Amino acid sequence: MRLPLILLASCTLAAAAPAAEPVASVIMVKACTPLPAEVPFDVKPMGIEPGWEMAFLIQGEDLVAIKDESLEITALALAGKDVTNSRSGKPTWKMGSFPKASEDGKYASFTVEGQDALIGRMDQLTLAGTIVVKIGGELVTSASTPLSPGDAAVTLAGFTVSVDKSEGKKGMFGGDGQGITVTGPLADIAEIAVTVDNKKINSQGWSGSGDSRTYNFAKATGKFVVTLKTWKDLKEVTVPLAFGKAAAPAKK
Repeated sequence: MRLPLILLASCTLAAAAPAAEPVASVIMVKACTPLPAEVPFDVKPMGIEPGWEMAFLIQGEDLVAIKDESLEITALALAGKDVTNSRSGKPTWKMGSFPKASEDGKYASFTVEGQDALIGRMDQLTLAGTIVVKIGGELVTSASTPLSPGDAAVTLAGFTVSVDKSEGKKGMFGGDGQGITVTGPLADIAEIAVTVDNKKINSQGWSGSGDSRTYNFAKATGKFVVTLKTWKDLKEVTVPLAFGKAAAPAKK
């Protein structure tokens, strides 16, 4: 018995729209079928995940980030049948990980993932929804007063900033490190830098979730000055999403 593995991976790129408002277009669709449990790992195609995935490209000006948890799918239909939710009422879709915005602010991308195996049926899928992007055209630089590890947190550019106690702390890649914890609307931050005695300390990545994040820096002795570059007058814009041909009203 022959089993289809991966079918339908296509890419297109729409020309930039002259309108000032950002616009979204589908640039990739992928569909995978479930594999039998006994298929050996070394036989499985790389990247195969049962279900489907759709990538959108947003084009505009001064794009900063895609707002967390802002994706809304208002209609999802397969051959005219509503498949937005499962029988238990849970969404059959979710936003993919790691949405991105380009350094020049002209592009952003994200993915939508679905549960159904749609090999040979992606042309029957229709999708409508919205997503929110953050737009900002000017950066503001703010620096903290000198801080020692364990000092009380300070407010900086609308964020809460603290230098963590360093005893026994390990960096992201082993060895001693220094954590700087920042709480607030993290997508508004374009850059974070730390100096000790006017010497810039090397960044070693970050960890965290929600609106709190610990930025890890190389171990240093002295007082720390935290500098944030944030977006001024950041605004949110709702961008409509669409895929597939116009269809009759979805049937329950």
